[in-house]
Amino acid sequence: RMKRVGAPCAEALTEILSDPKQKTVHLPVALALSAVEPESTAYQPIFLEILQQPDIHSIIYVIGAIRDLRTPSEKLANALGILLRSENEFVRARTASAIADLDHSVSFQLVPQLTAALDDNVPNVRSNVIQALVNADKRNQDLVPRLINYLDDNDDDVRYAATTSLGKLGPIASEAVPELAKIALDLEEVQRRKAAYDRKQAPNRFGSFDF
Repeated sequence: RMKRVGAPCAEALTEILSDPKQKTVHLPVALALSAVEPESTAYQPIFLEILQQPDIHSIIYVIGAIRDLRTPSEKLANALGILLRSENEFVRARTASAIADLDHSVSFQLVPQLTAALDDNVPNVRSNVIQALVNADKRNQDLVPRLINYLDDNDDDVRYAATTSLGKLGPIASEAVPELAKIALDLEEVQRRKAAYDRKQAPNRFGSFDF
């Protein structure tokens, strides 16, 4: 609905962002502007400022908005790379999930940061990072041995992410075939992993959340 409003709405939102007296509404206005006119640069300073603040809820909203841009600016993409090192595990998980949804031209630039986050001690972060990495670079053969190791991870989500990601890599993941064959023999186990994964991912990925 907002996207149909067009330029007049974008101009009004931009004017609000330029008024320091209205700082208390800058975040919702910036979120609205990024949806109405993604090409605008007026909302980006607000997003970058929020991402450096301790308000986790605001950070999550901004992460979601950047994800929806699909091709965010280099500064915003780099900010996501930094958030992969956040002290808050929820922020790290949401960031990795957002990167997985970005256009390949953007996520590919974040491969080094994603690779560094592969060994995160939180399973949900690891599983999201695995998916983001494979979506970013399907020709990354160096990733194959690490994904094979994750087939035996203690967490269902991580094992499932590793299984499906090896499949996405195709022929370059040929060394994983013996391990994948063992998993395929137990179809019930594969289905159980998928069901467990879907149950955890089903709530709105950027909807309601608890801290």
